[in-house]
Amino acid sequence: MTCQIEEQKALLFVRDNGIGIPSGQIPKLFRLDSDMNRIGTDQELGTGLGLILVKEYVDLLGGEILVESNDDPSSSERGSTFCVSLPV
Repeated sequence: MTCQIEEQKALLFVRDNGIGIPSGQIPKLFRLDSDMNRIGTDQELGTGLGLILVKEYVDLLGGEILVESNDDPSSSERGSTFCVSLPV
């Protein structure tokens, strides 16, 4: 995780080197009505509830959360980066 301050915003970056998220699935990450069950790198099953809660808190604080991901199995840069932007 890294953090920086830019233009009255605190930017928190969290990066992983997991299996990545298909681009078509990213809009569904923060929706309670979507089914995001997926097996991860170590065969763990996630429900996506944690990301939904993070988004709710970020929204309440007047911020936003952005996601970039690479799910290409042939890429050495596979994984996801989440950026949380909060007003200072």
